[in-house]
Amino acid sequence: MVKMKIAFLLLFLILFFSGIALSIPGVFQKQQRSAQSNSTHDSITYTTFKSNQGWGYDIFVNSNLYIHQPNIPAKKGNQGFSKKEFAGKTARLIIEKMKKHLLPPTVTLEELDSLNVLK
Repeated sequence: MVKMKIAFLLLFLILFFSGIALSIPGVFQKQQRSAQSNSTHDSITYTTFKSNQGWGYDIFVNSNLYIHQPNIPAKKGNQGFSKKEFAGKTARLIIEKMKKHLLPPTVTLEELDSLNVLK
């Protein structure tokens, strides 16, 4: 009987705190805004930049910074791309995923390897 009460109490607390988290502005709304802002009328562009770690890219939706990626995604560490064109190829892949509404637009090491950008 005591175990049942504890189980119900834990379930209640989980549901209670989940409800609170959902009601706090900005906790889960960011992903919803991102998905909604990715309509066919949105302008999605990118720029590449050089940093101390190598090359990175920024992706903009309607001229607003959406992704700042100073290092190679999916790879451990803080190393940037070795060439500007490698950062650009990866940014274009991410943009294609965004246009297909694949959010968040993640990338795998296998995808990066197939783009030949890990050199």
